[in-house]
Amino acid sequence: GAIGLLESLLTLQLIDELTNTKGNGNREAFGQGLGQFLSGAFGGMGGCTTIGQSLMNIHSGGSTRLSSSVAATFMLLIILVAYPLINLIPVASLAGVMFIVTYFTIEWGSFKIVLAALLPEKVREKRGIYTKVKRSDCIIMLIVVAVTLIFDLA
Repeated sequence: GAIGLLESLLTLQLIDELTNTKGNGNREAFGQGLGQFLSGAFGGMGGCTTIGQSLMNIHSGGSTRLSSSVAATFMLLIILVAYPLINLIPVASLAGVMFIVTYFTIEWGSFKIVLAALLPEKVREKRGIYTKVKRSDCIIMLIVVAVTLIFDLA
C-alpha cells in the first residue's frame, strides 16, 4: 500500500540522483496502483520497487528501464528452469550472499554524515564540520530503524 508507494518514490528519487535523470512520480504511483489492483484481481500478491534491487542494477551497469526488465526475466527463468539446482544451495550460503549484497548496498559515507549531525553544534563549529542534515532528522531516522528492528517490521 502506502509504504510500498513511498519506498518506490524514494527509490525513483535516488535513482534519478545517481543517473542524472528525471523520473515521473505520478506515472510511478499510477503504475504501481494499477499493478497492485491487477495483482489482487488475479489472486496475486502485490509488491513495490526495492532500493536494493535498483542499486544492484545501477552498480552492475544498468541505466535504462530495459535493464530492470532483463533482470526480472532472468530471475523468472532461473526460478522456473533451475529450481532443482537452486534447492541444492545451502541456506547458510544464501545468508552469506545476502551479507555481501547488503555490504555493497550501504552507502558507508552516510555514517559520517549521521555522526556529524549528532554532534553538538559547538563541537561541529570548532572542528569545521558542516552538514545539511539536521540533528532532529537523524534522531528520527535512528528511532525508526530501531523500532523496525526491535518489532521486526521489515
